[in-house]
Amino acid sequence: MSGSVFHALCYHFVWSTKGRFPVLSGGRREWIVERVRSESRKRGGTVFACNAMPDHVHLVVAVPPTLAVCHFIGQVKGASSFGFNREFAPPTEKVLSWQDGYGAFSLRLAGRAEVVRYVEDQERIHANRETIPFAEDCGEA
Repeated sequence: MSGSVFHALCYHFVWSTKGRFPVLSGGRREWIVERVRSESRKRGGTVFACNAMPDHVHLVVAVPPTLAVCHFIGQVKGASSFGFNREFAPPTEKVLSWQDGYGAFSLRLAGRAEVVRYVEDQERIHANRETIPFAEDCGEA
């Protein structure tokens, strides 16, 4: 048996702020997108797209097979909110909390480009009410 392994474990993750509180706007949106990208890369992810609306985040990423999906996204969410609160919150407060759940959708390689376009074009899609309901499912109860 060969020691090399091919894997293409791509996911579209979606999660929202707790209570859908619209805290991710202006420079905060750009900050959280870059932080989610960097936290994903730190954990071995290959980021294809990341974007945020005021109350939720989309991430398209390949996750190494050595990582459990729930641990990967849990660490990305935790580290990004921790960093956000250090950057933007008063010392005794939390400005950003994520909901407990998330949506996770596995992707075919052939369909990844379409999902990347959907994530990158979030502002227009939401403005024109052209969202795809299942692609916006944040796993909320």
